[in-house]
Amino acid sequence: RKISQAELLNLENNLACADLLLVANLRFKNFLHRFINMRHPNADVVTQFIPNLISKIGYENMPKIIKNDTELFRIGLIKPTFEDLNFVRELLKKMSIKLKEKIQVVCLGSSTSYEIIEKLDLQSDIEVHKTVNFKNFFYELNQLKLDSALLLSKDSTYNKHHSSYLFLELSAFGIPTITSIYHSASKNITDGVDGLLASIEPEWIKALDLLINVDGIKEEIGSMAIKNV
Repeated sequence: RKISQAELLNLENNLACADLLLVANLRFKNFLHRFINMRHPNADVVTQFIPNLISKIGYENMPKIIKNDTELFRIGLIKPTFEDLNFVRELLKKMSIKLKEKIQVVCLGSSTSYEIIEKLDLQSDIEVHKTVNFKNFFYELNQLKLDSALLLSKDSTYNKHHSSYLFLELSAFGIPTITSIYHSASKNITDGVDGLLASIEPEWIKALDLLINVDGIKEEIGSMAIKNV
């Protein structure tokens, strides 16, 4: 939509009142630095360039995608919380043995994640990898050889407005996601086209069963996810 002069002025004043501005695009970061200094010379705003994996630098350094060559369907959990891991534990209990035997859950998390996995007695169910910094994230994500990833989220105002970058990063790799309807990324997903949406446990199990047992659906949704990005 067209922005009014009053809205532009409000935006300009808000920028000048900030202490720190984090920008994912280097050119835009330099523009904001010059703009604020020119329009508000007395402002004390620090502009910092922090690229994300869907910015130009991310694609330029993106390695060739490695496919899963094992017999198990590898499902990713990226930096899961206690609630996420507890939900996965309950999910594994309720799915059929036949389906569970086809799955390998893969966690990319911190030492805290591993402690939670031990506490929930999930060591035999979850393969754990340590988190890495931005520069190595694409490489590490590639090494995980994920077939899909779960984006779990509870119903809260924070989660609905939280960053959806992880969904875009996974989609850039053609990794189809099963996403909670309460996750901020859910509004960017057309269910069954460029991702799958789920709420209650049977829906998560049904989505997993679809990706694992229906020929070609994983590749089709993954391809559409890349286009969506």
